[in-house]
Amino acid sequence: MEHHQLPTCYFPTTVVFIDDNQNFLTTLCLKLDTQNIIPKLFLDPIDAIQYLQTEHHPNPFTNRCLHYPKDFTLAPIFSVQPIVDIDLKAISQEIYNPLRHSEISVIVVDYAMPSMNGIDFARKIKSKRHHFKILMLTGEANNRIAIEAFNEGLIDRFIPKSAENLYQLTNATIIELQHRYFVDLMHSLLKKTSIRTTLEDPDFITLFQKILVDNQITEFYLTDVNGGFLLLDFDGVASWLAIRDEQGMKDAYHIASTANIPISDVCLEGLENRSKMLCLFQDAIYEDCENSQNLIFPAEKLQGRKLYYYTLIKDLDKYPVYAEKIFSCRGFVDEAPV
Repeated sequence: MEHHQLPTCYFPTTVVFIDDNQNFLTTLCLKLDTQNIIPKLFLDPIDAIQYLQTEHHPNPFTNRCLHYPKDFTLAPIFSVQPIVDIDLKAISQEIYNPLRHSEISVIVVDYAMPSMNGIDFARKIKSKRHHFKILMLTGEANNRIAIEAFNEGLIDRFIPKSAENLYQLTNATIIELQHRYFVDLMHSLLKKTSIRTTLEDPDFITLFQKILVDNQITEFYLTDVNGGFLLLDFDGVASWLAIRDEQGMKDAYHIASTANIPISDVCLEGLENRSKMLCLFQDAIYEDCENSQNLIFPAEKLQGRKLYYYTLIKDLDKYPVYAEKIFSCRGFVDEAPV
């Protein structure tokens, strides 16, 4: 699926399904992409509202990765300085959060139900200012109503239940809405940062999506302003896509050539001619790195809106990524009640 912007992170989330037809829900669940969609089922929309408003306590990742200054409440209202900073290290720390997959991003609701129709349900949910994306399933006779609800902003998508490829279309639409959920959470803040250039670069997005598919990646987390991402597969196995631009490569060569770092002449030459890149994870400091030669990798080039250098690092033993603390999506799915 083509995307026009990458979110700062993405992980499989819980998706609520509401339909009074038990057989339909059962069949739909059997057709879901279980590596991206974690279902929670309700036969009655009133029960779903009760759960969403009293039992479910939204705690999106933005609660942990946005940093407010200590004098936030005293900041001048006309200040040109941003009042919120994005803590990139906190974003990648989500891999250790065992509850991240319980985050609800999408609600799939039938229109025609006896206790409450899908439009009235959506109106109640939207009135609480939740970030949930809502997909409504309709009968042919309800399409006009669904279009009106979409135009009113009550729902984000709708699909007729009579669609020939209903299950495939439902899967694709849910994943699209999950992606949009993550993009929207950070969109307003990213307007003020340089990282937006990379996340919206179509050539970079194409490369990134190919890497996800080729390596069966189900989760990704932005690690730095260059556009590097920590990647996880369904079993929680981590890898790191390191990214640098021309200035980043120039800075790395300057530091490596002037600081007291044990790097061979061959590697130093590779840094100079851009065939290799020095990859340090987040807050690591060049001068403090032991065995720096092990942190140098072959660099590939990508010409997008600017020139990128990148490498995919699969062995993270030398980096502060703790495999034994990672909570995998598979582990969550195996334990999660439907």
